[in-house]
Amino acid sequence: MRIEVPSWLRRDPDTDVDHDYLTEEEIDVLPDGVFYKRKATLTRHRFVKATILVDGFPVVIEMVDNRGSWQFSAAAFSKLRGRLPAEVAGVAGVAEEGLLALLGLADTVRPEGVPLPPSRVRHPQTYDDVVGLYRDYSDMEKQGHFTDDSPDIDRLRAVIAATPAGSRVVDLGCNSGAFGARLIEENGCVVAGVDLAHRLLIEARRKGVKAVRAFAERTPFRSGAFDVVLCCELLEHVLEPDLLLEEARRLVRPGGLLVITVPHAAGEWGEHDVPYHAEHLRAYREDDLNALVHTHGFQVTQMLVHHYGHTAPQELVMSAARYR
Repeated sequence: MRIEVPSWLRRDPDTDVDHDYLTEEEIDVLPDGVFYKRKATLTRHRFVKATILVDGFPVVIEMVDNRGSWQFSAAAFSKLRGRLPAEVAGVAGVAEEGLLALLGLADTVRPEGVPLPPSRVRHPQTYDDVVGLYRDYSDMEKQGHFTDDSPDIDRLRAVIAATPAGSRVVDLGCNSGAFGARLIEENGCVVAGVDLAHRLLIEARRKGVKAVRAFAERTPFRSGAFDVVLCCELLEHVLEPDLLLEEARRLVRPGGLLVITVPHAAGEWGEHDVPYHAEHLRAYREDDLNALVHTHGFQVTQMLVHHYGHTAPQELVMSAARYR
């Protein structure tokens, strides 16, 4: 029996390649080797299709990039075994490792549940590192994060619901302006923003966000200029959260709101993910976030916990009023 596997499966996943959220129909026509995530499925992992030839017969399976390592799911193993000749499937069925060895992938692909290798991720240490990391950051909206069938659309809806109509808003880490554009359209807000990625700033301005290039910890706006400060998917990224919170307090008027969204420490992007995620420097639980904002003059008014279909909590959405 002759088995052929794609050469790229014999190397670790390319962590610099981006992905889109796709429907089943879009995935069906997608070429091999293109990273994607599934619509309506919120997961840390990227998927990719791979075609394995068994005596020239193509067997399409789905691989997972689990924090920089290829991983076979139990379902993918089952599908592949079903396509192999009976005598081979019987031997390889004793253990998934045996099937990987048969395919010549034992050194690069892991079954589910096998511990991951130590992380090779380097987290930013200086503000120059931060500039380099986010210079070409991806556009969350173009990836499909906030379309109506996106698995994390609830995050956007929660932010819109927390922001009073007609507010003056500053979006710290505004990306391409997805939050700001919705607030302008649905709540009649006036929105400013800051980010480090030039092309994302251009997109944000095109959507009506008055966006400038700056660190979120040191913005050019005057004190007390805003009714609402947004820190959406930002607090886990910054080198010095205390500086960010002090800047948020400076920017918002007394009695104004701070709205924060962060991955939950217990979830897919939480504590166990930080060592494998160059952009995430820390993770938060409810008590952590409550204590942090209170130290900087904010009183929590609402704390939402989103599960997105998982058992463990995945996301925190918090609103807090400036009390001093």
